Amino acid sequence: MSSEIESQFSEWRSLYNEILSFLEGYGRNDPFGEGDFWLLDDNLGGGVHKIYIFNISMVTRELVEGLMKLLTDQYLGWQIMLILDMKCPAGEVPPEGIIVHANFFEEFWDKDQLKKLFGDKFFWS
Repeated sequence: MSSEIESQFSEWRSLYNEILSFLEGYGRNDPFGEGDFWLLDDNLGGGVHKIYIFNISMVTRELVEGLMKLLTDQYLGWQIMLILDMKCPAGEVPPEGIIVHANFFEEFWDKDQLKKLFGDKFFWS
């Protein structure tokens, strides 16, 4: 394994552990959708972590700002993707979400549609 690959893996694992520790304050990690989220535990290369969200009410600005702070502290070139992955009796939830960077975040979702689907469980404003 080259030193560049080893370095990426080491950084990936370190950030994974920090994200997981942070997220445990917001809910339960479960790869089968039985919890609130799943922090993907496969290193797909590059500087990205993916979090599949099963509980819409955990997606708050506080959560996103906390993830940004993790990146700002030591992982400036990394991104964290929050991907909505849930069912709703009122309609289909598209696999949208947010990409978190150290200094900003990008929203890729229809807030009005999510507000209609989840009502007061969707806290984002």
